[in-house]
Amino acid sequence: MIFRLRYSRWLCLLCGLVPAWVLAQAKDNYPNRPIRVITGSPGSTSDLSARFVAQKLTERWGQQAVVFVVHPSIAANNLKDFIAYSQAQGGKVNFASPGAGTSGHLTGELFNLVTKARMTHIPYKGAGFAVTANIAGEVHSSFLSTTAAQPHVKAGRLKPLVVVHKTRFSGTPEVPSSVEAGYPDLDSNAWFGLFARLNKEVADALNTPQVKATLLGQGVEVAPTSPEEFGAYVKAEAVKWARVVKESGYKTN
Repeated sequence: MIFRLRYSRWLCLLCGLVPAWVLAQAKDNYPNRPIRVITGSPGSTSDLSARFVAQKLTERWGQQAVVFVVHPSIAANNLKDFIAYSQAQGGKVNFASPGAGTSGHLTGELFNLVTKARMTHIPYKGAGFAVTANIAGEVHSSFLSTTAAQPHVKAGRLKPLVVVHKTRFSGTPEVPSSVEAGYPDLDSNAWFGLFARLNKEVADALNTPQVKATLLGQGVEVAPTSPEEFGAYVKAEAVKWARVVKESGYKTN
């Protein structure tokens, strides 16, 4: 199941990460013991979403939009003007990310490949530092999840230019999609999902008005799918981002 932050995926029932919560036993013989849901770092979007969904019982996907934002001092008010500005600067325009290899970094590399903007990547040690740097004007731009971007956009500290997705995000309906901006191949979701045999139970929980409203307030859009649909999506994402890494020339240290 995807929670559309638009960052979306399954929350992995795999080993090695904390924190974790226990989901109650389902009506049939699966699960026949408590389920441990393992997510990312405490306080992260996946962590907060999992906490909420675990209260309701859970599975499927949730997805969060990636919003391309710039410092308010940038004269461009739309994507077309910003790209022209970036191209004219010959690589002097930059974008912040939470670190090399993160979704914010790879989305920026995808942006460069699709738009020929030639922006320079400036990695920071975490999302908080990257956002702070963008707000302070240390960098020109960044690619943020809707959860991270919304409070700063509403306060006027950052200026949104486009939702990096084929459709607009319901939580920020005033921001155009990449398709509307003329770049249909500019598509990046921050997604979360749960790998477990609980599809129907989680789908039912996530489709309630209360859950939808609460998650939307956190910048997350519920987008239920079947296990087969999600499996195909994960495979397509792996191929897509492998191509971005290869074509961008990014190398790990």
